Amino acid sequence: MTKKLTGRALARFEAGRDIWQEVLDSVREIKAGRGKRCQVAPGAVMRYLKNMQTVRVEIPAELVVAAGLDVDNLSAAATRLLALELYREDKVSLGSAAELCHMPIEQFMEFSGRHNVPLHFGVNDLEEDRRTLERLGL
Repeated sequence: MTKKLTGRALARFEAGRDIWQEVLDSVREIKAGRGKRCQVAPGAVMRYLKNMQTVRVEIPAELVVAAGLDVDNLSAAATRLLALELYREDKVSLGSAAELCHMPIEQFMEFSGRHNVPLHFGVNDLEEDRRTLERLGL
C-alpha cells in the first residue's frame, strides 16, 4: 500500500523531483554535446542544512598559507577540503559532501576532479538511479 502525498509533503516531493529533472536534462544535454550546465537555486539544494550546528577550530597560519587557502573565506575553504576528504574516504556520499559545502553537486564534482578525487559511482549506484528514475516515471 502506498501513501498518498498531500499538502506540504507533496510540494516538497514535487520540488525535489523538479530539481532532479533539471539535473537529468542537463546531463542529457552534456552527453549530447550541447554542453548545457545545470543551475539549481542554492536554497533548493541546501534546505537540509538549516539546523546544522557549527564548531570553531584554530588552524596554524602556516598551514593556511601552505594550503593556499583563501584567508577571506577560510571557513568555506576548510569545509570544502574536509568534505572532500570525507568523500574520498567514502565516509559521506557525493550529495552529502556537496550539501556540507553549500554547493550544487555539479560544482562539488568539478571541485573533486580538480583535486584528483574520482567519483564513487559504481554499478550498484547506477542501478539504484535507474530504479529511482523508473519509479518517478522519468
